[in-house]
Amino acid sequence: MLSRRPLRAISPLLARGQQRQVLPLGLQRPQAPKCPHCPQQQQQQQQCSPLADCSHDSSSKSYRATFATTTSSKNAGQQNEKPNNKKKAKKKKKQKPKSKYEASVNLPKTEFPMRASAATREVESVDALTSQLYNWQRETRKEGAEDFILHDGPPYANGDLHTGHFLNKSLKDFINRYQLMRGKRIHYVPGWDTHGLPIELKALQLAGEQARPSLDARTIRSNAQSCAEQTMDKQRQGIIRWGLMGDWARQSDGWYSTMDKSYEGHQINVFRQMVKRGLVFRGLKPVYWSYSSGTALAEAEIEYSDDHVSPSCFVDLTVRKLSDAAAAQLQSAGSGSLHEQAIHLTIWTTTPWTLPSNVAVCVHAELEYALLADNANPTAPLRVIAKDIVERESLPELSKMYPEGYTIVGCVPGAALEGTTYLSPLVSDYFDDSDEAETTAKLPKGLYSVLCGAHVSLDAGTGLVHTAPMHGQDDAMVWQEYGHELLDCPLVVDSKGCFNMHEDKARFLPSHVRAKLHEVHIHQGGNEAVLELLQDFGRLAVPSTSYAHRYPYDWRTKKPVIIMATDQWFVNLATLKHDAKKALEPVDLVPASSRPRLASMLQGRDQWCISRQRYWGVPIPALFPLESSDGEPWLDEYVVQAAQEAISENGSDWWFLSPEVEASISTRANALRVQAGLTERSGHWVRGTDTLDVWFDSGCSWSAVLPEGAQADVYLEGSDQHRGWFQSSLLTRVAATSGENDAGEPMEPTAPFRHIVTHGFILDEHGRKMSKSLGNIIEPGDVIREFGADVLRFWVASTNFVDDVAISPELIRESSDNLRRVRNVMRFLLGNLFDFSPSTSSSATVTIPEDLKEHLEPIDLYMLDRTYHFVEASRTAYDEFRFRSVFSEIVRFTNADVSALYSASVKDRLYNAAADSPSRKACQWVSFEVLQALTLVSAPILAFTAQDLFKFALQEVGPFRGAPTDAFAVHQIPFPDLPAGWVLDDVARQRFDTVLALRQQVNRSLDVLRSQGSIRSSEEAELFVTLRSDAPSDLVSFASTLEAVLLLAKCEVSQASEQSAGLDAASNLEVLDTVPVPDDVSDVAELRLVRTSKTRCERCRRHTAPTEDELCPRCATIVPEPL
Repeated sequence: MLSRRPLRAISPLLARGQQRQVLPLGLQRPQAPKCPHCPQQQQQQQQCSPLADCSHDSSSKSYRATFATTTSSKNAGQQNEKPNNKKKAKKKKKQKPKSKYEASVNLPKTEFPMRASAATREVESVDALTSQLYNWQRETRKEGAEDFILHDGPPYANGDLHTGHFLNKSLKDFINRYQLMRGKRIHYVPGWDTHGLPIELKALQLAGEQARPSLDARTIRSNAQSCAEQTMDKQRQGIIRWGLMGDWARQSDGWYSTMDKSYEGHQINVFRQMVKRGLVFRGLKPVYWSYSSGTALAEAEIEYSDDHVSPSCFVDLTVRKLSDAAAAQLQSAGSGSLHEQAIHLTIWTTTPWTLPSNVAVCVHAELEYALLADNANPTAPLRVIAKDIVERESLPELSKMYPEGYTIVGCVPGAALEGTTYLSPLVSDYFDDSDEAETTAKLPKGLYSVLCGAHVSLDAGTGLVHTAPMHGQDDAMVWQEYGHELLDCPLVVDSKGCFNMHEDKARFLPSHVRAKLHEVHIHQGGNEAVLELLQDFGRLAVPSTSYAHRYPYDWRTKKPVIIMATDQWFVNLATLKHDAKKALEPVDLVPASSRPRLASMLQGRDQWCISRQRYWGVPIPALFPLESSDGEPWLDEYVVQAAQEAISENGSDWWFLSPEVEASISTRANALRVQAGLTERSGHWVRGTDTLDVWFDSGCSWSAVLPEGAQADVYLEGSDQHRGWFQSSLLTRVAATSGENDAGEPMEPTAPFRHIVTHGFILDEHGRKMSKSLGNIIEPGDVIREFGADVLRFWVASTNFVDDVAISPELIRESSDNLRRVRNVMRFLLGNLFDFSPSTSSSATVTIPEDLKEHLEPIDLYMLDRTYHFVEASRTAYDEFRFRSVFSEIVRFTNADVSALYSASVKDRLYNAAADSPSRKACQWVSFEVLQALTLVSAPILAFTAQDLFKFALQEVGPFRGAPTDAFAVHQIPFPDLPAGWVLDDVARQRFDTVLALRQQVNRSLDVLRSQGSIRSSEEAELFVTLRSDAPSDLVSFASTLEAVLLLAKCEVSQASEQSAGLDAASNLEVLDTVPVPDDVSDVAELRLVRTSKTRCERCRRHTAPTEDELCPRCATIVPEPL
């Protein structure tokens, strides 16, 4: 497998000289001197690319290697490659002698280059399109302009930028630039999430393995801050090059990070509001615990692996005493003697390591449980299993437990089993309390008994659930519902995931069990050790097997997590989530299918564990009694306010490093309590060291970044943020803005956003995630250095971003080709405006010049109609965040409407008509309107291309309509608002539909004639159209339009009832084809193509000249004397 190397080591564009050849993945170095895919020599192979003319198989190449430089025309001139002097110089084609009439032809003139040369040209525009533009609109639109706020979710300040970042930032930039062009005042402050475990781990790595045990908070936090700042700086430079509009010069809004002291102050203030409302509490609860990170995790920090393998085991727990209700039930059913026979409660588990912490077995009160006897040994212990499972035969292991079958000898309701006691799973059936001194202590109430729980189901297992409250949330809930304390339950696993049998809670286990398990990691030998003990004690109903299933992993370390009860800080969501659900109702979600996902995630949460056992973060400002570690902590709104005041001024380092924290906080908090009419709290205190969940950090960004009281118009992030930033932002906002404010006034819950837009993840063309091991990573920087940012931005626009998004070299090539076509059309339009003077009015209102109205031909009016619909369709798509539709409109409009139809149809008029003819000026006016519309509609997406065109247009033609007098960026110009009068009425539209249908049909015939060699071009043919007698007479006037759109020497349209002189004359000409009339054209009777009798005009190149020595009548009037 090839290592991933920087592009400069591959591309001759970025690194000159001899380079090590990069081979396609999976191929051996070829010995033959030829490229295996094309006739070029091997030493030139690095210049062969799937993005060039060489037909290499892109699927077999290293993704980095595919972006080698090429001089092929397919790249639309996106490169600046110098000629390779080593190559044999190609013979120059002989240039045809210039026509003596060339000077009289209006050939396009423009300095706007066909080649984008994006690697250099885009860089020149970066500052104008980012910082200058952002600060211009912040300053000039202070008064009267409507605010538009797109709030940036902070990416994690760890690692390099990737294509997912580019997708996210580009989508945001599309929205901001479009809204800017709609006259809004944009508020966009990019940010970074700078706290948390990954950065702390990097800080520990900086110190080295040997120094880690002795590191203090000061060193860890200092190293972590340095790591975060370096990553922010590096990522910021990359994002600026992408063309993201923002205050990168920090003249107004700048950017934010969650470690800014002002940000931390706002965050602590949000926390204060939650404490004030009584939403924050501390308790011993089972939480997700990452032994690889050494901290609790929130649900948003969990990801699931579907191929995790656990041991699956069925364990027989020997009944010590059947409950009175169960015994009575069996007695009344005539099975009274059964309770005298040994009985096993058979449970199933995939976490054998939790069995030392077992305290109960749960059954469902409303289920029926069967007692099974072994047909081969009727005196063997009976097994208790849910009757429905037995009768449905949904448990394959039953056949292994009973090879010769079983018999149901009795049944008992789950409710009757409540109170039944059993032996610990890790003692033998012959265990006697007197065998172990440690176990002579009285068992806590309820230990090793059957409980009823509503969470028990028949979906898996036996219908009896192993219950370890220290390692299960449902388990803990049921245990506490029975009035028991979690502190009574054994917890024999430490924070590193190892058994710790020195704890007092292990006293219920025999000494040899404790000795075997002590200090063994639960996932590195612990499960196996427990299974060995179960086998020794005869507890396994069947041999254990491997079981692949979905299992939670730490999203940072990619290691398994466990559920373990620890003392943590929580937010009570029981009532808060209802307020959050109400606040979510008016919010628009894109796509709409994401609403139930977010709502269900909210509904499924009752608590939010917000504490983390790390140094690098914002502290939970609680004080604990110095005298007793188990004492009640001091956490009220006054302590938090005192901390907020200090941290706002000094930053969170103060909490961890200052020796004055305890005295300062307690003094200030007591002063605030006295002001509120409360008594002081006495005692000696020590600060807590837990930090807030990083999702709490980023979830408070609405308070720290947005204008006070403001609601963001848009939050846009990846789909994983439904359980992350979207949810934490909503919960913190609702918690802080509902209930009562400081003045005691009621507040309605509001969401921090009006729209939530969600995008998918980046995959390769085979649907695989980007991975170093797969060699399929495409770095945005590599693409941009080769092709420029607009090629990648155009790719983003082409995707259905609400789903997962594919990227590949082929897709990048397609994007480059699409951009080349757009740029070439822009160049054609601009080049034909070299002698055109647009209106100098700064108004954005569109009016057709009076002196040109009567000279607009049907094709011009049709183009105005198409332009209007193009702008309106794009506007609607932008408003609805459907950028793929905008992309499609740009490509369709450019290729079909402008290039294939209008440009081809009017080229003769632009080039060969008299320079000052009204018809040509009318065409130029339409071309300028089309150019403006195309440039401005594409500007939010193709920011650099539109800016490039705008600068050249400003120099060569004049300002676009509505541009400020001192305009320096295309995005200062309003988005087009074209008059509805440009829309063709139904009759005119129907007429042009007829023209287009005839064009399509006649072109088919012309293609056949060309392929047969009958004609070389359509200019050698004339078309005669005979209308039906009842056809509208105005169709006759469309002859010139048909002639133009078909590029014919001549077109004549006549009524069937009229005698056409032209048709009469044509009877002596060679008939090339009688074209079938399209089925949807009812007004035409006949279409006939004939060979023209005219010759080619030396000036205009059309077959309209009477003889070879003469110009055509039009050109003769323009050039009256022979040259």
